[in-house]
Amino acid sequence: MDLSWQFARALGQAFAGTVDGVYVYDREGRFLFVNPAGARHCGLEPSAMLGKTWREAGIAAWVMQPLDPHLAGVFATGRPVTVESTNDDRAYEHVLSPIPGDDDGIVAAVATTRDLTEGKRAALEHRAALDREREARGAAERARDRIAVLQSVTARLTAALTAEQVAEVIVDEGTRALGVAAETALA
Repeated sequence: MDLSWQFARALGQAFAGTVDGVYVYDREGRFLFVNPAGARHCGLEPSAMLGKTWREAGIAAWVMQPLDPHLAGVFATGRPVTVESTNDDRAYEHVLSPIPGDDDGIVAAVATTRDLTEGKRAALEHRAALDREREARGAAERARDRIAVLQSVTARLTAALTAEQVAEVIVDEGTRALGVAAETALA
């Protein structure tokens, strides 16, 4: 597909303000159009990418390699597809869509790429916060149970009138505590 200068300029203006990367590929995987955000995602200027494949432009394989079979599939089937590419630091979602030509064939494919990194980090942090909250609730419940036991023992000791009754409370509570500890150890 030969994009005219006017068409490329119109695309540039339409997609200049978006934070998502927008790329148009030909059948050989060469960039026909790249918006500024898309070039920034790749650490390049748009001019360094136009007319080149991702390999020729020097773009990281972990980002682009997962797209190759899907891009070929878009040209073959004419159906859009969504693909994710991730590594330890970044995560991207790519939506690949066909651009049909006049003869009902697919002449190009457009990809929109969204950086999911911050959203995934926020989700992980949220999940970790929920786990910490769950642990804190469990610790609070265990503390509440221990306080109830201490209050019960204190009430029994306070009510005991003789040394024998105090000893009986201590033996009862000690035996119960040892039984709970044994059950916990066996569980």
